[in-house]
Amino acid sequence: MLYSYIALLYKNTTTFLLYYYTALMIKSSDKETLKKFGENLRKLRDSRNLSLRDVAINCNIDNGQISKIEQGQVNITLITLLELAKGLNVSPADLLKIY
Repeated sequence: MLYSYIALLYKNTTTFLLYYYTALMIKSSDKETLKKFGENLRKLRDSRNLSLRDVAINCNIDNGQISKIEQGQVNITLITLLELAKGLNVSPADLLKIY
């Protein structure tokens, strides 16, 4: 039990530090792009009447992570882009139409 608690605490602390460090690494001009991407992702999700959980079930991404992406807090990878497209049943190009 104690080991499980320590492992959970370590995981949460590591995750927090990773997000904090990543946030520091993103340039302010890139933050605007991430917000636009997130807004487009949410628009596509809403237009299909899908919840965060629905998208998460359709792809290999946690619904909490999808929420952070929609808020522009995460700089995603190509694999994440492909998974989101699969989860929404759209092409990756549709997700990239932010300008």
